[in-house]
Amino acid sequence: MNPIATWSIPFVPKSPNELRGKSWILAWKQSRDWRTVDAAVCGRPKNPCKDRRRLEITTHRKRRLDPDNAVASIKPVLDALTNAGWIRDDSAKWLELEVRQEVGLHQTGIVLREIK
Repeated sequence: MNPIATWSIPFVPKSPNELRGKSWILAWKQSRDWRTVDAAVCGRPKNPCKDRRRLEITTHRKRRLDPDNAVASIKPVLDALTNAGWIRDDSAKWLELEVRQEVGLHQTGIVLREIK
């Protein structure tokens, strides 16, 4: 499966533990920031997605998160890609999701593929 699109974003989403107990405004700002980055870096597809897709997201952090926090942390990324039209919906019906973690400089790698 060849990638439809590949992006590298120079930061990572915050983990749910970082946002726990903080104002809801911080979560909202993170979501807004990812929509802004998505518009600037990813742009919009020529036609909004109508098919099931595979999304591979790799976050590079100083240390790994536990698996459930790693998956939960990428929710703003999924929302931004859905809002832009790259994926139809972030439900299992429309999206096959793989989240990986690497230790390294803060960045997020995103690969979007068609499922045939």
